[in-house]
Amino acid sequence: MRLIASQFVTCLVVTVLVAQGLFGTNRGEAADFYEGFDSRNPSWILRYDRNQVRRVSHRRNNYIYAHGTASENIEFDVNRADTVVRFEHKVELARVIDDLTGSIAVRSNRNGLRMAMRLILPHQTDPRTGATLSTRVYGDFYRNAPNWQILKCATLDDLVAEKLRLLRASLHPTVIDDRDMYVDRVALEVALQPGTTEFFLDDLQLKGIVAPAEDTPILQTHSNESSSNPVEFRLDRLLVNGRPFFPRISPFHGEDVAVFRRAGINVVWIPDFRDSELMRELEDFGLWAMATPPRAVSESGNTLDGSAASLVPFGDRTGRIMMWNIGTRIPAAARDDVLSWIRQVHIADRRFQRPIVADITGDERVYSRHLAMTGCSRHVVHTNQSFKEYRDWLIQRRKLARPGSFLWTWIQTETDVRHAAWRERAGRVPLAVEPEQIRLQMYAAIAAGCRGVGFWKSSPLDSDTAQNDERVLALTQLGLELKLLEPWLATGTVVRQIPFRVATQTRNLRQRDVGFGNATTSQRRLQSLLNERDSLLRSQARRGNELEAVEIRTDYGTLLLPIWYETGAQFVPGQMAARTATIRVPPIAETASVLEVSTTKIRGLRSERVTGGIEITLDNFDQTAAIVITSDRNWKAKFERRMELHQAESARVSIDLAKAKLNRVRRVDAELKELRVGQLKSPNLLRRADQLITSAEAVFRQAEAEQRNDAITFREGYHQARLASRAAMQALRILQRLHWEDAVRRRSSPLTSMHTASFQSLPDHWRMVAALGRSSNSIDENLLPSGDFETLTTREMIAEGWQHAQQPVDGILANAELALTSLDGNYALRLVALPEANVDVPSVVDRKLVTVTTSPVAIEAGQLVHISGRVRIIRPLQGSVEGATLFDSIAGRAGALHWTETVDEERVALMKRIRSTRAARSKAAAPPPLDPRGGWERFELVREVFETGDLTVTIELNGLGEIQFDDIRIVALRPQNANKLAKRKGESPQPRDSRPGALDFLPRLPKLRPIPTKK
Repeated sequence: MRLIASQFVTCLVVTVLVAQGLFGTNRGEAADFYEGFDSRNPSWILRYDRNQVRRVSHRRNNYIYAHGTASENIEFDVNRADTVVRFEHKVELARVIDDLTGSIAVRSNRNGLRMAMRLILPHQTDPRTGATLSTRVYGDFYRNAPNWQILKCATLDDLVAEKLRLLRASLHPTVIDDRDMYVDRVALEVALQPGTTEFFLDDLQLKGIVAPAEDTPILQTHSNESSSNPVEFRLDRLLVNGRPFFPRISPFHGEDVAVFRRAGINVVWIPDFRDSELMRELEDFGLWAMATPPRAVSESGNTLDGSAASLVPFGDRTGRIMMWNIGTRIPAAARDDVLSWIRQVHIADRRFQRPIVADITGDERVYSRHLAMTGCSRHVVHTNQSFKEYRDWLIQRRKLARPGSFLWTWIQTETDVRHAAWRERAGRVPLAVEPEQIRLQMYAAIAAGCRGVGFWKSSPLDSDTAQNDERVLALTQLGLELKLLEPWLATGTVVRQIPFRVATQTRNLRQRDVGFGNATTSQRRLQSLLNERDSLLRSQARRGNELEAVEIRTDYGTLLLPIWYETGAQFVPGQMAARTATIRVPPIAETASVLEVSTTKIRGLRSERVTGGIEITLDNFDQTAAIVITSDRNWKAKFERRMELHQAESARVSIDLAKAKLNRVRRVDAELKELRVGQLKSPNLLRRADQLITSAEAVFRQAEAEQRNDAITFREGYHQARLASRAAMQALRILQRLHWEDAVRRRSSPLTSMHTASFQSLPDHWRMVAALGRSSNSIDENLLPSGDFETLTTREMIAEGWQHAQQPVDGILANAELALTSLDGNYALRLVALPEANVDVPSVVDRKLVTVTTSPVAIEAGQLVHISGRVRIIRPLQGSVEGATLFDSIAGRAGALHWTETVDEERVALMKRIRSTRAARSKAAAPPPLDPRGGWERFELVREVFETGDLTVTIELNGLGEIQFDDIRIVALRPQNANKLAKRKGESPQPRDSRPGALDFLPRLPKLRPIPTKK
């Protein structure tokens, strides 16, 4: 019985020891230290001469490994023989004893790599450097190329003794204190020959570890310690660890770091460069940090010039910071101060030499000479600037910068902060940035040549709001697309913009569409169908100017990104989808493949050779697409491997995004229906979206089951789930656009009302319409009498409070003056900018040439203010996509109207006649003005007043040309229930009838003087 008990205890002890790793032969279990390199982030520290060695890649490889699921993959390109490269890896600290051994699995295309272990002598200072003394003991050479080989190294007593003897001889007469020696790193060294050498490292082990004594001084090191910076620029191409890198930046607002990883962010702008804990957390998720560097300041807190003071050199604590951000919206006037700061940072960062970035608002040529990454940004959502004009504006900024500059921009993911602030104070619902608007901004930026983006926000990405859920899902979907195309986007060069065409159907209106219901219903249905058909015809007329594909040339081939720049999409996106899209491109090689690349499927496209090139046909086009033309047959397999990693996630995100948008659109649609401005097609469109989402869910679940059962068809299931979700989003956009077009149909601009800039705020618009319809106040008094430009001279207008400012530009003559218009012999405000004779004029005007601001007008909270007038362009405005702008002090620039050229048909015909006679005129003669009696267009703005104060209207001329304004009127009204205009969100008046046309308030506002007919 005692024998049995003794055997039981022995078995129990052995079991415990095996569980603790002291017995057994499984890899990793018997080792005191083991690293299998199966995680995502590379961990070897590389040391090499950047002048002789180019790091091609440094990553984890999921396809070639000795054991587990990955290995560490390092590739170098060398241009000089016998160039030494060293790799180091931190291990658990181990005392130098005879039983300590290390091993590593190595595979390479060249022999010669040798393993070593670094020994630290903690009580000895190196007399040559003043640092703690260290040395190395060496082990096996790699001699088995191109196969795997296990290299070993040990701290045998005789090897260590021989090493110390040589060390004492070299440092004589210094006495070497070799107490408490320990190993802290494993090293690999090799002398490389010219050409490309690739290494795969796996299964790093250290056995026989005995921890150093507690009183042993430990050398403090940093995981990012390296003499080489992982970030490098090759012209305007950014590489990180030797791989093309497309930065996707987001500010940090206290959110869980994991949300950045899910949203596809790879660089986080942290608030404090000293926050080591946050940087370590970012590192754990494979994210880089961007921080604002410190400034040299005096004892009183004033900043010091770079020539008079310097910063303390940056140390290891800042090692995970990828780049320094000097700031956002930096004006040209701050140039000297900013350049001084940049010099200080460069000197303090000599060790890491990290890039310095900034977002600027002028003087691009100078700033771009000193910045590694030049940012140019503006908010475009909910403004009068289209996404295509936004792209053109970015192209202009790129032309103003130094050739070859790295351009990036902030993408707007939420409404303008100032706009959001007054809406919150007024108790109005916040405006929503639609997922499609984020997408169109992103693709417009890429089409303009941006090699990086930031996603601008002022609230956390994990905030608990429905709109934030849509934002995160939209960013996640975009992030998956960018990961797929990153090597092409990060290294490509924009060549040109190519128009393309789409195939859609126009519905013919027939008698049976009206039906035989009661008269009111039939009339509403007929009017709805007429409005829909009118919108479709207008859309088709604009389409030729909305469809363009950007051609991007890369080392791998050509990337085509067709984009639908829908007019008005910055307010409310429409369907932006078609059965087919056809793109004609220049001739390609016979061996080239044409692929559509998406996050759920890589497929070949139909292409047909035509005169001058080939035509590519793309089925089921929706907003944007990615087409790759390459002769490298391996790229299809590469795309498929990348796609398969995230295919299920992309389908899931698409479904969740469609569901979130459906819930939001359904709520707003119900609110509009209560206000009696619903859409007849609303039930069908909502039902279709719901059915498509349900179908997508079912297909997704089936694909998941097939994937678990190793069925081949699961990939197609994920693709179909994404397509069904995308179709649901199309149905919702159609409904949103129908509501919005009804609200703006009779307006001179979508910004006439403060509430038609977004689908989310349309209920506020119709409540305002109803409130104005009940107004009983007189509406004839113009609070700006001098706005007719007849009663006062220019000097008297200035005395009354009008302001006039100019920013001169060499070679341009600009002015604002009162000019005779021949319109009933009256005067108008004339803003003009023309080139000087015999002077080279800049192709891009980067500043406001002329600014005129009206005298202030007193307004009171609760009023509604109507601003109106008329405008005409005498000479088309060139050199700036902004042209001329007009905005009020309530909505600010976010509500600005802008003009570049007129759409008046008479004026267009007149321009043609002028051009036909221009050849007979002298070349030195100025271009003749247009007929002053034509070309006038009305404009109007309606603003709710939430705070008592003064109102002004500002007019700016931003480019070359001539424009006139006349009959500017400001009329204030007070609705009968004015307090209801300032009621809290969710409390709304009950309108008697706010259907379009029933009590339309604009016809009741002051009438403009009739424009005389042409004789």
